[in-house]
Amino acid sequence: MAATDQQDRKPRVLVADGDCLVAAGIRKLLEQDCEVVGIVEDGRTLLAEAEKLRPDICITESVLPLLNGLDVAHRLAKVNPGSRIIFVTSQANSSYIAEAFRAGVSAYVLKRSAPVELSQAIHAVMKGQYYLTPLITKDLLVAGTNGSNKQIGPPSASCLTPVNAKCCS
Repeated sequence: MAATDQQDRKPRVLVADGDCLVAAGIRKLLEQDCEVVGIVEDGRTLLAEAEKLRPDICITESVLPLLNGLDVAHRLAKVNPGSRIIFVTSQANSSYIAEAFRAGVSAYVLKRSAPVELSQAIHAVMKGQYYLTPLITKDLLVAGTNGSNKQIGPPSASCLTPVNAKCCS
């Protein structure tokens, strides 16, 4: 497949969430811009389906039955190295977020984020960029300016989307 063909086609997305209603909502949000190839409810099934379906992106909750999101992220690189992972989660802990990116997550969106952020995250990861919800970026900056002893440094501007870079500057 030529590079332009790949850029013109809709991203193939596999959705994993233990809550059926949330998964259905994500599917509805994506149906205009993406090809949702499947919805699963647990981490083990996510890995099996990712190996079989070869999605471009796996959108997953960080807390899944049978195999948590961090374990999925570590293992997905072996099962389908071409897949990118987007966490859509309630987890807003800065050390957990850092661990998620170290595990191979490409984007991190909170469930309280605006729906458009999921689309922004998908576009970013399809371009090889990383995405961090501005809600977290703001929280991290506030934590860093409130005398917190956590080491929070500016992320490399080259790996951020323009929106994230603006939030961090």
